[in-house]
Amino acid sequence: MQQSVGTFIRALAAVAEESGLLIKRLDKKLERTLLHSYRQAYNKALQAPGRSMSVAVSHLKGQLDDAAYKILMDYHSATVMLLSLVATATGDDAEDA
Repeated sequence: MQQSVGTFIRALAAVAEESGLLIKRLDKKLERTLLHSYRQAYNKALQAPGRSMSVAVSHLKGQLDDAAYKILMDYHSATVMLLSLVATATGDDAEDA
């Protein structure tokens, strides 16, 4: 992987030089700030509400082979059932108290 990144950077530099573009390296502080903001945005995107998960999973149907999609749907169904049971148990505990 490190070799492919180095190859990419050399190719990018060559293309930029050929096209007359100036590519500046980021300083460490700015690079760290940008990386942190990208991570926050990425993590926020991964925290989808539970109700939207079934829609997201259904969109993957065309992207996955049938076996992988079935495993994903089984996992999703089991997760929904577990969360439902936990919510019911928590509600029952609150009524008993």
